[in-house]
This record gives sequence, C-alpha cells and structure tokens, in this order.
Amino acid sequence: MSCTAAWNQKAFRGRNDDGSETTATWKANQNVNWSQAKDANVRVRFEVQETAGCAKNNFSTIQLQYNRNGAGWNNVTGSSSVVRSSASPNVADGAATTDQLTAGTGAFVGGGGFDEVNGVAGSTAMDVAASGHFEVEYCVQVRSADVASGDTIQLRVTDGGTAFAAYDATPSVTVSSGNVTVTPTTLALATAAFAPTVLTPRLVTPTTLALATATFAPAVRLGTRVVPPTASLALSAFAPTVLTPVVVTPGTVALALAAFAPTVNVPRLITPPPASLSIATFAPTVTAGQGGPVTVTPGPLALSLATYAPTVTASASAPGPVRHGRATGWEQALAAWRKKLEEEEEERERKAEKLRRLFKHKRAEGIARERAAAAAGAAEDETLLVLALLEDDDE
Repeated sequence: MSCTAAWNQKAFRGRNDDGSETTATWKANQNVNWSQAKDANVRVRFEVQETAGCAKNNFSTIQLQYNRNGAGWNNVTGSSSVVRSSASPNVADGAATTDQLTAGTGAFVGGGGFDEVNGVAGSTAMDVAASGHFEVEYCVQVRSADVASGDTIQLRVTDGGTAFAAYDATPSVTVSSGNVTVTPTTLALATAAFAPTVLTPRLVTPTTLALATATFAPAVRLGTRVVPPTASLALSAFAPTVLTPVVVTPGTVALALAAFAPTVNVPRLITPPPASLSIATFAPTVTAGQGGPVTVTPGPLALSLATYAPTVTASASAPGPVRHGRATGWEQALAAWRKKLEEEEEERERKAEKLRRLFKHKRAEGIARERAAAAAGAAEDETLLVLALLEDDDE
C-alpha cells in the first residue's frame, strides 16, 4: 500500500542578504511580517512539516509563489514580474540549509534547500523522513517596475506549483517607498574669535661701563712726607629695563555645530568623507621700537568649511552613524621665538663677562699707578731732606 506525504507550511522568517546561510541577520522575528524596499535583495526562509506520516525522497520541486494584493498565486522564476529570483553574493544556489526555525518536529533535512536562480529549491539529497521537517530559503527582489508603495505581497512554497495541505504561517510583505535621496543642508559652523594681546620681546644692548677715578694732587712742603690715600674709584652701574617675554595661550575655540537629522524612510549607513576645513593663518609684521613694548592684536581666524551633500540610496541595511572629519600653526612661531630669546640671552652673558674682565683689568692698572706714585713721592722726600741737611752744614 503506497503512502503519500502531506505538507504544512509551519513557519517563515525574512532576513537580510548580508551573510552566509547561518550568519545573515533577520528582518523580524519568526512569523512576523515586515516592510520591504523595491529592487533590493531579501531572503525568505520557510519551515515545512510532513503531516501524513509518510516519507518522501528526492524532493526537488519545492516551488516559491507570490500573491500581489490578493490577485492570485504565481510562480517565482528568474524572469517573473513582481517578485523575481536574484543572485546572492553570500550563498550559492543549491547550498544545504540548517535547522534555524523552531516550529518543526521529527528528523530534519536540508539538502539543496537554498535557491537564488529560478524559485525552485530542493534536490535529490532532500530525503524527508516520515513526520520529519525541512527548511528552504529563497533570495528574491520585489521589482519596482511592477509594484507600488503600499502593495502587499504574500509568499508560500508548493510542491511543483501544487498547494500544500495546510499553511499555518504565510508571510505578507508590505512594499515600502524604495529609494530615498537625502540632501543635507549646509552645516552651520560658528567660531568664537580669540584676539590675544602679545608683547613683542625687545633686544637690549647695554653700553660700556663708565669708570671714573678722582685724581689726587697734594700740596707738598719741603721736609713733609706725604702718603696719598687710595684713589677713589666710582662705578656708574648700568641697570637696563628688560621686558619679560609673555607667553600667550589662546583659549579653546568654541565650535557650534547644528546637527543634521534627515528623515529617512529606509535605514542606510552613510559614511561621508572628512569635511574639508581650512584656516587662514595670521602672521603680523612687528617692528620693535625704543618707546616700549609693541601690542599686536590679531584679527579673528577665518574658517572655511567645504560642505558635504551626499546622495543617499536607501536599502534594507541597518542604520549606522554618519561620520565627519582640524589644524594648528602658531606652535612653530612660538618655538622660533623662544629659540631667539635663548640666543639673545647667551649673547648678553658673553658681553657681561667681557665687561667683568675689563673692569678687573682697569682696577689692577689703577692700583699699580697708585703704588708707583707713592714710591716716587717717598724718593722725592728723601732728596729734599738730604738737601736741607747739606744747607745746614754750609752755614
């Protein structure tokens, strides 16, 4: 006595065409309908249960059908209207399926359960045991040329076009608006200008130290020994006024960004390239005079932002962040200025050392002259004394 298998479509689930047979993400939970964009790959998975207690071997005629707005059932093929088979870049046609839905009971089989070519799944390896179950999956597209936004499309699987005995779960997909073009407005960028007051450093070159000696011219009488005191040496000190360099640290520039939040019907990841940001640098010409420090007040920085206005094609991908993409310049000028100050400080130190050596030499010469004068005075006094004694002897 022959035994004929009977079938019940127990479960379905829509998924994105973004991964392998096991890793692709789901559009909704099991047996939950979803909205579908036009002309975009979508994968639909079905779980079928054998209900008559009869096995079926070489099940290779598992045909997908669609029903648009209740107009009747039609086979999905590689050239059908409304719903058409579409090649997947992630799973090969005829690949085996695994047990991923949860409504089936009994032994599982999935040989040749994936289709992307003609709307027919199964193979000679699809041997379904009595009271067992299998899963099939189809990669298709809803064609924008044949549908309108808001249309509803039902999907089911059959045995070569013959309806199954029962359909416990049948997906009803709503056609969404499809491609969405998003043109963002110009970003609003505001900067709080910073105008610091900068003291320009001045180069101070001290003059030669002034050395003055008070000469000693005593009145000498014969017979008197004169010992002049130490010569008076006066030093007019030089104390220049030096402006201390001032380091100006500008405050943080305040940037205000008007966020752009477009209304997108179909989520899509948009990754624009970094925005082009240019800064017109300020390089004033400063001339240091003798009248005091020079105040330099730079004008506000000029910021120019090249706006980015991408054209977005919506798909069924999950939404993601929108990313965007700053410059410096005064650090190099500050470093050069500091280096110049160090060189000037070294030059002032060399000149001061030269002045100290000169002062020491001049002082040594003055002491030598004083001692020579003292020795000459003593000799002259002795000569006068001898002459006086000779005059007394003559008398």
